[in-house]
Amino acid sequence: MTKKFCANCEAYRDTKAEDRIETYKVHGKSIPVPVRVDVCLTCGETLFDKERDSDMLHRVYTAYRRQAQLADAIEALTADEATKETEQ
Repeated sequence: MTKKFCANCEAYRDTKAEDRIETYKVHGKSIPVPVRVDVCLTCGETLFDKERDSDMLHRVYTAYRRQAQLADAIEALTADEATKETEQ
């Protein structure tokens, strides 16, 4: 266990790390991302960590770009198939 500052308690408290899946919205799409957060053992509040949050945002946007590229590829294939059917 480590002690970190809890803004809710306004004091340094013992914390524990927890693995969670958090979902963020990017351009209307829900993006689930696995994250590790520090939780105050006194009040249960998730503690702010600038480095962790920055890394998490990077992973969210990377996941969004992957989904968007996949969606674009599927749309292109569907449009290509529709064009082939029209030509026949």
